[in-house]
Amino acid sequence: MTEFEHNDGIDCMTFRNNLLVIGGRGSEVKGVIKVWDITTKELIKKLNGHSDLISSIALDVDSKWLVSSSHDMTVKLWDIRKGELIAVFNRCTVVI
Repeated sequence: MTEFEHNDGIDCMTFRNNLLVIGGRGSEVKGVIKVWDITTKELIKKLNGHSDLISSIALDVDSKWLVSSSHDMTVKLWDIRKGELIAVFNRCTVVI
């Protein structure tokens, strides 16, 4: 069995096609998103943009877009292939 080199906490994760995406607590930065290639077990992207813990992440069917939400009350849309932040939705709250 091959292991991924990930030494930080995991708050949420998703898997689609050949990508494993982990939203977690970085040892130095809260709210880091790591994108792994499942076939090579290599870290291919590290997305920084949230200022607090990641609460959920989702990939679209083609693994081109990633949506993340955080305790910093934002939802962010990423171009996963380029590793770029595309849009930010501020002051998002959940009503139960």
